Amino acid sequence: MAKRSERLKLVWDVAHRKEQGAMEELQKARSYLDHQERQLNDLQDYQKQYLEGLKGAMQGSLLVQNLQSYHRFVEQLSSAIEQQQQVIVHARHAFDQARQQWLACKEKSSNLDDLVKRCRQEEHVAAEKKLEKRLEDDLNARRARSQT
Repeated sequence: MAKRSERLKLVWDVAHRKEQGAMEELQKARSYLDHQERQLNDLQDYQKQYLEGLKGAMQGSLLVQNLQSYHRFVEQLSSAIEQQQQVIVHARHAFDQARQQWLACKEKSSNLDDLVKRCRQEEHVAAEKKLEKRLEDDLNARRARSQT
């Protein structure tokens, strides 16, 4: 029959694989969040540059039609920025959930690791005691034989 520590090691292996999977999901969520934040920054930078360019163009004479076109485009940019901010809210929520999942898996794996170590230590102590008892029994048997 397998030792308790060996059986628990199998459970720890499963927990450790789950922790690694959760870590990969956390990394993916972090990467996705970073990407979405970069996209938001790019949109905001583009809007800022566009508005600065529009200010320069407004110093000259503009047709009403061109002004309306610029206004619609600025509204579309603002709408895209708002949508991107919502994407980031969802991405941040997904990242937080992935982080919580990873932390739970990490804690379980760590607790199982500690338990396996304690079991191994207990098994080592028990084996030492068993060896001591056997040596003592052998010594007592030799004494008994030598006395007869």
